[in-house]
Amino acid sequence: MKVAKSIFGLQNDVIVGCIYIPPEGSTYSNLEAFDEIENELMSLKKVSDVHTALIGDFNAKTGTLYDFVLADETLLDLFHLDTDNEFISYMLDYENLKSYNIPLQRLTQCSCQPNTYGYKLLNCCKKLNMYIAISRIGVDKGVGKTTCNNTSVVDYLLLSSNRFTLVKEFEIQQFDPLLSDVHSAIHITLKSQSTSHENNSVTSDQTPKTRWHDNKRNQFVNTVHNKKEQLSAILNDLHILHSSDHCTQHEIDNVVDNIGEILVSSRNETFVKNLLNHLLKWNLCTIILRT
Repeated sequence: MKVAKSIFGLQNDVIVGCIYIPPEGSTYSNLEAFDEIENELMSLKKVSDVHTALIGDFNAKTGTLYDFVLADETLLDLFHLDTDNEFISYMLDYENLKSYNIPLQRLTQCSCQPNTYGYKLLNCCKKLNMYIAISRIGVDKGVGKTTCNNTSVVDYLLLSSNRFTLVKEFEIQQFDPLLSDVHSAIHITLKSQSTSHENNSVTSDQTPKTRWHDNKRNQFVNTVHNKKEQLSAILNDLHILHSSDHCTQHEIDNVVDNIGEILVSSRNETFVKNLLNHLLKWNLCTIILRT
């Protein structure tokens, strides 16, 4: 996802990458996935000077191991590298975290030992100068709350050192089975520049993304349940597909689209309030990870 630089008041655009890497040891596991991500980001930086952030399910367990390399000043002096400003800036990038009052040492409630994926992720962070946000910012600062099965941390937000200042809110939310089978949602709110809206008309594609409110869970479920006519039509379509020897991609897509329409309309009826007023005052970019 590419976010225009004007939204954040930056000189360059921000690209947010959403990641899913199959579990280590599974049929679809691939150690090269981390190398591919690393190469992709390095190639991207060569052709376009953009800011990057990564968020998703890496299935990597990192414990509290360092996601950066502490520079050895003796070696820098020995090889006369202390005069190379670009190299020094790269090696001492982690010092930016200190200037933003962000701790270098991470904490975690996960008691799991680091796995192979974890070491691959840490190496990727070290090469790209990207840092794990968990336990460093927001309400999770100094906590390191688990993200999966209430036992492990496998979901991450990775940021470059000078992009931590964009984060206004960061929270590992309570596990909700409506959102995922085993993962907790990661809620992130990013700061943006205030914008004016000359056109006050509201169209369907202007609907803002809404945040899940757990106290309205039952209301949402009831809203879905009350759409009996649409649900019956979907059940009828599924019955036809089930009893048929053949089905087309169009028929499957149609069922999926109808299910999505019910969920989206129920979301709007449950959570979207005072839409016009919300749009006029909108000055935050909110990203919710649901895995």
